[in-house]
Formats: sequence, C-alpha cells, structure tokens
Amino acid sequence: MIKFLIEKTNLNVEFSTWTFIKEYLKYKNIECTEVKYVPFISQKLETLYSEDDCVVVFGSTSLMKRVNTYHKWIPGVWCNYKDLKMSSYFNYFGKYVIHQDYGFYPIKEVMNKKDYLYSRFGEEKRIFIKPDDNDKRFDGNVIAEENWDSFVSYLGMANPSEDTLCLVSRPVKIDKEWRFVICDKQIVTYSMYADDGKVNVKEDISEEVCEYVNKVLKEVEWTPSALFVMDVCYSNEKYHIMEIGSINCCGFYMCDVAKIIDKVIEVAEREYKDIVAREYKELL
Repeated sequence: MIKFLIEKTNLNVEFSTWTFIKEYLKYKNIECTEVKYVPFISQKLETLYSEDDCVVVFGSTSLMKRVNTYHKWIPGVWCNYKDLKMSSYFNYFGKYVIHQDYGFYPIKEVMNKKDYLYSRFGEEKRIFIKPDDNDKRFDGNVIAEENWDSFVSYLGMANPSEDTLCLVSRPVKIDKEWRFVICDKQIVTYSMYADDGKVNVKEDISEEVCEYVNKVLKEVEWTPSALFVMDVCYSNEKYHIMEIGSINCCGFYMCDVAKIIDKVIEVAEREYKDIVAREYKELL
C-alpha cells in the first residue's frame, strides 16, 4: 500500500496545498506522515516507514537530496538531479528552450570574466545568470552591471561551491509563464503563475499553449521521469520552455492537485510493482 511523507512548511501557499493533499489522502484512506526536516542535522527518516515500502515524498530540495542519497523507498522521489540539470536536458529540449544565446561557466569563472560576459551576452548592460543545478542553491536572475557588487554579496550568502556550473545568457523579456504537470508524456493539469513579469496565479485556459506542450512532448522522446513539471513561457510572440523540474519539490499554483495526486499514486504503485516483480524474478 502506498504511503506519503510530506515536509511541514510555514509558507502559506504551500501550507494550503499540503493541507489539501493530506485531506485528499485521508479521503482515499492512504497513510500520510508529516516531518519537520532540518538540513545538515541527522534525522532518522527510516523510522517513519520501512525501506521496503512504496513511499512518495513531497518537500524541499534538501529533503529530496536526503531521500535520494540515503533511502531506498520506491519511488521515493522523481528527482534525478543529473537529468534535471539544464546542461543535461538542453541536449533533448534545446531548440525549444527560451535560452538560445548562452554559455555554461563555473561560478568562479563567472566572477573572473565579468567584463567578457557583459560584452558577450549583455543587453543594455544586463545579463541573465542561473545555476545549472535544479536544487535552487541560488535564484536565476537578470543582473544589471551596476548591481554586480550586490550580486556578488548575494552569492556570498548563498555560498555555492566554486565548481558550481552556471548558465549565462542574453536577457529575454517574458510575457507569460505557466507550469505544466506531465505524466507519461501527457498533460495532467496546468496553471499560469506569471504575467508580464508579475505573479499572476490563475487557471488560464489556453488551447495554444497546450498544443505547444503536446507538440514538444510528441517530438522529444526523452523525459527525466514518468512524472515531472515543465514551465513554459510566451516571449516575442512564441512559446518556449523555461525549465523542467521535479514534481516532488515544486509549487502547484492553481493546478488541479487531486488530478496530480491520482497520477502520483498510479505511477508510484506501477513502478513499485515493476521493481518488486523484477527483483523476485532475479531471486528465482
């Protein structure tokens, strides 16, 4: 029987989502445990469920890393950090992504090549910088040259390792942004979350953007996992992929959360049965 582990949060938006998920799981008679996860402090999550259980975890990127590294739950999380790096999925979705004029540089090299980067990628003395990893160690942002020192101070607080790879690109004006939940290369649900650079969460029904996502999913065979999220934007009168990410550590905005959980249960139980059956055959 599938079980869920959800990280407690103090953020109001996430709190309402997790509250709904807990109530929905209760309605479906599925066990759900809450945990207050503190990074860098040893916590025995294995005491919550058996390592042989079918468990799905929702929470922060720190918790995802902990589950990926130390726990054998199936599926645990759909969060392969290698596949969720831009430098990985650009190999498959490259022609669809919003960044077409870009380069990847270690963070130390970004610091040392400021003048070159503004010369190469600058637009009105601004460049876009974002970490390659999907673990949000610092936010991707457009950095004006006059604010460079503030950006360096911000990095000092974020404290990324010197070999952290970063995407540096020419800034692009984004008109609208949506989050799509994908399962088995099909759209499950989606929500707008930004309009003209401002937060604007709503159930924006657009046949055009759905057609675009379906086209991409049809043309690109590869996906990072059976379940993932794809952020799509509208810019310069075209649709583009903003990024892809893990369904286990993202916001759902105005997506239909019941549909998401139903798909999570379906895929988790399918993957659990497949792995258990394979292990059983290996024992014969």
